[in-house]
Amino acid sequence: MHTEVSAHERIMVALDVDTELEVRTIVEWLVGKVGYFKIGSQLFTRMGPTAAKLVRQLGGKVFLDLKWHDIENTVQQAVRAATDLDVAFFDLHTSNALKTLRSASAARGSAAALGISVLTDLDDKESKAIYRDDCQATVARLTNRALEGNLQGVVCSVHEASFIRKFPPNDRLLIVTPGIRLDGDNLHDQKRIASPRAAILAGADYLVIGRALTEAGDPFATLDRIVTEITTATFDRLSIR
Repeated sequence: MHTEVSAHERIMVALDVDTELEVRTIVEWLVGKVGYFKIGSQLFTRMGPTAAKLVRQLGGKVFLDLKWHDIENTVQQAVRAATDLDVAFFDLHTSNALKTLRSASAARGSAAALGISVLTDLDDKESKAIYRDDCQATVARLTNRALEGNLQGVVCSVHEASFIRKFPPNDRLLIVTPGIRLDGDNLHDQKRIASPRAAILAGADYLVIGRALTEAGDPFATLDRIVTEITTATFDRLSIR
């Protein structure tokens, strides 16, 4: 785990909203209090590149979460367009061709390329239907592809993070974990979820948190709880090591 990153910087807030006003409200509230703002398909389809430009204008850093899965040239050109938007992270499926992964990494500029493994709304049954193997085995295999493709990190659930982190050279990969929920939170459409504390103890570097924070009854108190869990878990992880 990259211990030089502060607890606040480990938080990636998902901007799962539809309007410029909502983006402004969330970013202006959280800029400087979290590390990154994740722009996914919902917001990008509504606002396009303007969404990333707005976050950058407001002083935020962007994780462009469009999960590209296409032929090499298409993905490479998408990566180049993302670098023009000055994003800090972007992602693509590790089930792309290996040459596509390598081309994306070569075109990334200063951004970090993350490989999508198994989405957190899939369980073992769904994973076997799609990938012919359970979640853990599939994530392990796709993590190896991320390494072969020269990617800087992977996106996986906390449950697989603890498994893949055990094996070198996985220790050089960034691990980004969605599906983060505090105890008692609504699971929404996620299946493989975990708390901020569990994510850090599993070896995650960055935690994607959306509705659990942005739709919280008391978002200020919720953010404090998240930061506290990350801080104490980071200390405990260092103590264990």
